Amino acid sequence: MQVDLRPRSFGELVGLTFSLSAAHFAKLFPLSLLLSAPGLAMAFYQKQMDPVEDAGSILALALGGMLIGFAIWPLAAAASIKIVASSYTGTRCSLGEGLAVGLRRLMPLLGCVMAVGLLVGLGTLLLFVPGLIAMTMYYVAPCSVVLENQGVGASMRRSKKLCDGHRWRVFFLILVVTLLVQVVPGLGLGMLLEMGIIGVGAFLATLVVMAAFAIPSIIAPTVVFFDLRVRKEALDVAMLSDLVDQIGKTVGKRAAS
Repeated sequence: MQVDLRPRSFGELVGLTFSLSAAHFAKLFPLSLLLSAPGLAMAFYQKQMDPVEDAGSILALALGGMLIGFAIWPLAAAASIKIVASSYTGTRCSLGEGLAVGLRRLMPLLGCVMAVGLLVGLGTLLLFVPGLIAMTMYYVAPCSVVLENQGVGASMRRSKKLCDGHRWRVFFLILVVTLLVQVVPGLGLGMLLEMGIIGVGAFLATLVVMAAFAIPSIIAPTVVFFDLRVRKEALDVAMLSDLVDQIGKTVGKRAAS
């Protein structure tokens, strides 16, 4: 899928997010499955446990799911960023190439996720609104880590700078994508658990639906990142191609060494 670099309206951003999700579904669906499985398994398993007697086991499951998510999410984020970037440059990017980028940038991405998550969590505990502000400000920080080879602090400052003046657009895109891709599957999961339908078949069916619906939320930050750079920095295909090519060369040199 070839995507032209130009400023887009809010509706166009939403449409492009879902178009790219469909175009790269086969590549990103396995990663989305891995991302969705731990939390869903925990939800199904907890339904069979006593909140008081099995409090220790529930806590261990929650921590285990969090650790798995922290390990997998940077790989999925980096792969999706690289794959989506290829749509703008008109090149091809396999899942393996995307994962190679994720492995190379694993630690700074993990640090970025933890730092942003901490700020969002603390802001949410304070008065909720600061958490939303932090989430909006640092929404495209992972893209800067991958495409611009930035560290944790630099990527967060970069995201804040890009989002300044456009935070409402970013916030409403987050809201729309969240409502469309998380609330609906979440309601379905809640109904299954409430009715006591917690068998293997129900788990697998729910996992497939949740993973499919989650793909736009993985892709959306990259779509926003490119739109902001076009608007604020006149990003063109040549500049983007240089960024993407440099990522590939760096990965290749590392693998050769």
